[in-house]
Order: sequence, then structure tokens, then C-alpha cells
Amino acid sequence: MKNMSLSGNQLFWMIFTMQTGMCLLLSITPTIIHAHQDAWISVLVAGLGSLFLTWIIVKLCMRYPNMTLIEFSRSILGKWLGSLIVVPYLIKWYSILGAILRQCSDFLHLMLFDRTPFWVLILMIVILLVYVTITRGVETIARCAEVIGPLLIVTVLIIFVLSIKYMDWHKLLPVMVDSKPVDILKGSLPPMSFFAESTILTMLIAFMTKPAASMSKALRGSIVAFMMIWIITIAVVISFAQLAAGMRYPFFVMTGFISTMEFIQNIDAYVVIIWFFSVFIKLALYVFAASYGTAQWLGIKNWRAVIWFVVAVGFVIAVSFKNVDQSSIDYPAMYRIPFDFPITAIAIPVLLLVVSLFRKKTAKEGG
Repeated sequence: MKNMSLSGNQLFWMIFTMQTGMCLLLSITPTIIHAHQDAWISVLVAGLGSLFLTWIIVKLCMRYPNMTLIEFSRSILGKWLGSLIVVPYLIKWYSILGAILRQCSDFLHLMLFDRTPFWVLILMIVILLVYVTITRGVETIARCAEVIGPLLIVTVLIIFVLSIKYMDWHKLLPVMVDSKPVDILKGSLPPMSFFAESTILTMLIAFMTKPAASMSKALRGSIVAFMMIWIITIAVVISFAQLAAGMRYPFFVMTGFISTMEFIQNIDAYVVIIWFFSVFIKLALYVFAASYGTAQWLGIKNWRAVIWFVVAVGFVIAVSFKNVDQSSIDYPAMYRIPFDFPITAIAIPVLLLVVSLFRKKTAKEGG
């Protein structure tokens, strides 16, 4: 099955791109609601926490560099328990795929295609996902990330620079007066839940041509991602202050204010297009992880045949959300943050790593 390969740079760009896009869209407002003008501290806490989680995940994967999550969980815990413990990841991949499809289509409907039914947008995205994933699998996704990643960095930095004239740095004050430490920690959970999606590494490192480079590339990708979100969060706070707490997409509201020398203006469409392609990389990675993981879990040799089932389930989940609030607010608040994040990003990786280390130590003592 493993006839695909990834380079260290491709891993870097995939991790950066998938962590940045949806985080720009959905994490800033809830962070400001909890932490107010100290939202930048919350993002900093989230970034540092996510780096530690990424380190744990890569450390685990490096013990089994030629195996995916499905394979090394069985190697560590045995066939039945190892198969059972990956079920939360399968639920995660399918549910997040559907949620992002709905969130993405709703946003595109609002910004660019207000006369197009959202289900048509979802269907078009699904068709593109099938084409990209079924050709060369994760290799095609990686090459797309190498193109989109740099464009995303440049776009974010340009938006920040062009928005400086609208910023009032005094809006960052006072520091940690209106927000208690617990508020800052609550504010860190939304961005951290996005950054913690580095769990996708459990399905990617097995394809690395040089697995030893996984740690540095994954950590660098996470660092650049959280720095981009940190910069934009600061920009939003000092541009809108508490008004941002009432905005659904404050980053994109900020782009609408940009006008320089009557030449650079109305750049919303460009920003939305770059953002869409970054989210498309994330969607494609989840389609790949769900397809490849499901095939390994069920013992299906041709993983590409599972792609059609995965996107069909994703489509059904996407259209089952009644409105944008269910997919963008209720879904993260009721599933991702309280259940998915602590289980798939913390509990299971730590458990697998500890058991793996214990088994190695026991084997050495027995030998």
C-alpha cells in the first residue's frame, strides 16, 4: 500500500497550511470573547502547548517510523485493543471532514457565491478532493501545500502590514487586568484545538523518505502556524478591540478595511481564494487519513476504493448541519474541545508512548 513518499519540506508545509487556514477563520473570536485584549497571550499559550503535544506525537511515531497509527497501535497494544483505541481517530477524521466542508461552503457562500446553494459548493469541493487524493495520494497533497503554504504566509504578512495604519497599540492595555489566568486558559483552547491537529502526523510520518527529519520539520511548521495566528490576533485586537468579540470572521473584516493610495483595495476575493486553498489542503489530508486509515483498519488492500465512501460520509455530515452556528460554534464547543482534543491529542498519544517505553524497558530487563 505504501507506494508514496514525503520530504521534510513537504511535511513542514502541510503542517503549517492545515493548522493555519481554519484557525484564522474560527479561533480568533472565541479567544477574544474569553481573554479580551489579552487574547494574544492565549494564542501564545496555545502555541507553546501545541508544540509540546506535537513533540509527543512525533516522539511516538519515531519509535515506529514505517508504521501508521493503525499499525503501531496494534503493535503496542495488540490487535483487538489496538484496533479499538484508534476508533476515536476515525470518528475525528470523518466528523471534522464533514464539519470543515460545511464551514468552508458557508463561508464561500457568504463571501463570493451568495446565489449558489451551499450543497452545490460542497459537491464541487468533494469532486476536487477525490481527484487530488486518488491520483498520487499524499504526494499530490504535499506538492499542493508547497505552493499554497508560501502564498499563505505572504498573504498574512501583507494583510498585517497594510492594516498597521488602522491599529491602536494602546488597545492591548491593560495586560492581565480584565482577564484572569483561567480566562486566558479558556481563550487558549479554541486555537490549541486547531494546532493540536498535528495528530495527522500519525498517518504521515510513515511515508517520510527521511523519518529522522520529522521532528524538526513538524515543530517548525507548528511554530510558523501559531506565529501567524498570534500576529493576526494582535492585529485584530488593536484594530477592533472588544468589537471583534461580536464579529464572526474578524480577520476577513479587517481585510475589507484595507485601502492604500486608492490602488490596493478590495483584496477580499484574493484573500478568500488563498484561504480556501489552504483549507483544501486540510480537507485533502483528512480524506487521505480517513481513507488510508479505514482501509488498514478493515484490512482492505486498495485504500483508494475507500475514498468514495469517505467523501460520501463527509458530504452527508456536512449537509446534516442545520446552519453555520451548528458547524462553527456548537460542533467545536460540544465535541472538538471537550472530547476530541483531550482524547486524541493528549490521552491516547501519551498512553501509547508510555506503554511503548514500558514494553521496551521490560524487554531489555528480560533480555
